[in-house]
Amino acid sequence: MAPVTEVTLRDGSVVSVRPLETGESGPLREIFEGMGEESRYLRFLAPMPEIDERGLAQLADIDHHHHEALLALADGRAVGVARFVRSDADPEAAEVAVTVADEWQGRGLGHELLELLTERAREEGIRRYLALVSAENRRMRGLLEEAGAPPAGPVRNGQVEYAFDLPHAGLGESLRRALRAVRSWHVSLR
Repeated sequence: MAPVTEVTLRDGSVVSVRPLETGESGPLREIFEGMGEESRYLRFLAPMPEIDERGLAQLADIDHHHHEALLALADGRAVGVARFVRSDADPEAAEVAVTVADEWQGRGLGHELLELLTERAREEGIRRYLALVSAENRRMRGLLEEAGAPPAGPVRNGQVEYAFDLPHAGLGESLRRALRAVRSWHVSLR
C-alpha cells in the first residue's frame, strides 16, 4: 500500500488513509473524542468514558507486521482507524477492529478502511480475521453469521468471537453485503 491513499466515500467526501506511525497517539485520542457513549461501548465492549495515556500507548504500539493500523484523515482531522493484531496462537490469523468517529459513520468509511487493511493483512501473510463482538450487538452478530463467519465459541464475558477466512481479493461479496447493511458497526480487540 502506498504511504497515503485518497478515498472517495459514498457521499463524495474525500479522506486520506495512511499507516499510523509507531507511538502516534494524538489521532487516536481525537477519534475517541469523536465517539459517543454507545460507539465507545460497542468498540471497547465496556463503558469507556475516557481513555488514559497507557491505553493510547498500547493502541499506538504499531510494528506494521504483527500490529498494523491505518488512519483516516479528513481536512487534517483523524476520523477513523482500522487495525489488525496478529494472533499469538495462529500466525495466519489476526484480530481486527475498525473505529469511525460518529459524524463519519454511515458514509462507507469503515468499509473502505477494512478493504485497505485487508490488502495489508494479505501482504503480511494473514489468512483469516478474528472479531470479538458484544453479545448484545445482535445485528452485527447476525450479519457476520450471514456472511459465513460462524461463532468460534460460546458467549464468554458478554462477548462472542467470530473467525472468517479472507477471500483471495477484496472483502468477498457476502461480507461486503453484510457491512453495507450496518450503519454503525464495531468489532473489537481483546
